[in-house]
Amino acid sequence: MCKFKDTPIAPIRVALVSVMLLLVSFTSLAQLKPSELIGKIYRDIKEIKEFKNYYGDHSRLIPTADFGTSDKYAVVQITDTVEKNHIIILEELLNDETSPGRSKYKILDLLYVKYKSAENWISLCECYQGSTYTPELIALVATQPNEDFTTKIKKVWRLDFKMGRILPLTNKVGIKCSNPDEGCTDE
Repeated sequence: MCKFKDTPIAPIRVALVSVMLLLVSFTSLAQLKPSELIGKIYRDIKEIKEFKNYYGDHSRLIPTADFGTSDKYAVVQITDTVEKNHIIILEELLNDETSPGRSKYKILDLLYVKYKSAENWISLCECYQGSTYTPELIALVATQPNEDFTTKIKKVWRLDFKMGRILPLTNKVGIKCSNPDEGCTDE
């Protein structure tokens, strides 16, 4: 039996064990390195080993006037099945030559978002800047009961298709999004 209870090294061992447990609890998010994931191409998110414990929450095809009438980009939210970490992925849709009519997806950028699911929601649907529908906006919002839209915008990002990036916006004034309590409609 190991006896170090009353030795001066005991508190150090307890601290080391605590640090090791903390490190183990954060491994799934820490193991995901954006630089290693950007540029990966997949058909099913589970094809990427780093996302094997994630499931798709919701997604949206993004129509953009800059790139014609066809849908070329999508934004997807995936969630870790264990720790409930959320990742937003901006992806480019590619034709799959091996399966005509089907798409593959290329990861352009990703963003880690932590929030309590019951209190907040990520709007990938209808966001407006003033009265203008702005599909390139995504936002972390709080619900507003009995309202069609929520103006409780906690964080907001703009999808930059030319750069292939998800960029934070600091000015939330005039932004409203479909209220998750009232459902999300795609037009």
